[in-house]
Amino acid sequence: MYISSSTQTFKAYHLLVVPIIIISVFYSACARPSPAQGHVYPIYTQTSLAEQSTASQNTSLSSSSNILEKRMVRSCDPLPLTPETWNELELDFYLKEYPDGDRMTLIDFATSKNASNFVCGLGSICNAGQMCYPVNDNDWYILFAIQQWNSINNMLYMAIGYAISIVQATVNSLISTMFPAVDISGATHAKQSMAISASMMEVSGTLAMDLMMIMGAATGPVGWTLNVLNFAAAAGFAIYAFKQKVPKGPIMEGFGVWTDVVFHLANVERDAHDALSNAVKKVINSPISSKDGIYGVLKGGTFMNTAKLKPIPEVADQLRKVTMAMSMNLVLRDMNAYIAVGADDCYDKGPNGAWPQQDLLSYCPKQGGPMYNIIRAVGEKSENNIPNANVINEIFGFPTQLIVDVSVDCQLRNGGFNHNPYVNGKFPKSEHDECVFNLPVCDARWGGVRDSIKKHHQHVTVACRKHGGLPI
Repeated sequence: MYISSSTQTFKAYHLLVVPIIIISVFYSACARPSPAQGHVYPIYTQTSLAEQSTASQNTSLSSSSNILEKRMVRSCDPLPLTPETWNELELDFYLKEYPDGDRMTLIDFATSKNASNFVCGLGSICNAGQMCYPVNDNDWYILFAIQQWNSINNMLYMAIGYAISIVQATVNSLISTMFPAVDISGATHAKQSMAISASMMEVSGTLAMDLMMIMGAATGPVGWTLNVLNFAAAAGFAIYAFKQKVPKGPIMEGFGVWTDVVFHLANVERDAHDALSNAVKKVINSPISSKDGIYGVLKGGTFMNTAKLKPIPEVADQLRKVTMAMSMNLVLRDMNAYIAVGADDCYDKGPNGAWPQQDLLSYCPKQGGPMYNIIRAVGEKSENNIPNANVINEIFGFPTQLIVDVSVDCQLRNGGFNHNPYVNGKFPKSEHDECVFNLPVCDARWGGVRDSIKKHHQHVTVACRKHGGLPI
């Protein structure tokens, strides 16, 4: 097998990182606004009563009275904590145009509002507290949204580790199911024992005859009969030992595959935590009015809600399924598996003419073909069987059609092999997403691949490697 290709595959997946995934169920707060908050108004700067009175001279008396009432009466009862409130207060504009916002960090901003203990980050719990104690008005809504953003990131950090731990344990079951340990010691020992017994009987019979001849013993017909029987028994033991079948071991050493997958899952966890940590630090340390700062992450009121966060095990379970799919992909790639399209026709007894055997992975979109096979490259030969292949769907829930469809779409969309779009903070949400499975695909219906198979009778593996460029 071409170990270099699977090593490259693992290196590609080594870059896999888990980003900031916003997974929450929103339950809007039901706080009732005070009478003074019946109409929402933006507050960008605090003005004195004298300044307000001067400005009101250019407006009608009634309008002036309403504005003064709203400006002067400050309520500590917050408006509903929803994205709509955020947008009505125009907090995006407030943050973007905040004085010195192009130089001020989150810590500077919180300190300027007498909230010096408002320290966010992974492992830290920043709490905006109640409105007016000590922060009020627009600033409180901003700190509250940051509090929610910080809580979600801390939850995700823990969920990533939890999910990877579950997958590592599940991979052990996957490997042991697909590559079961076969104990061949009993059959081997029996075969060796029969061979040794036959040899000993032959030697003992020969020695006995030699001794009789030396001593001139006259054993007569009885002696000759016993000697013939001895040699016949020896021959029988020898034939039995030769015919004794020793069970074949698994196609691959399961422990080695398990070690590879678990090693790379550990690297995934490390890189995911690093990526999330760096993203959080970047927001905290960037100017508040920049896209990299809190203006960028809070824009549109995304975190302006009393979000009821899902329990960590529930979030981890969502991450587990897609991570398990990627682990299955790694196992198949480590087996040098690839997809052959049209190498066989769909006229068998399986669904739509696919192969019916449980150790074969094939998919037929319609009767007659083309057939999509998941096969293995073993040297210059093609092996169709994958022992216990049925467990991939029956136990782990990944049907052949899913693996084929996602892999084919990945190669068509990106043009090439081993494509991994999940870098720089991206992560799939389900096993159906782009390139979660990315087995190499070889179309055996056209060009040099078809000619090599049909005219020159080469194995599909050789044709796909030579004319299709597959890294197998």
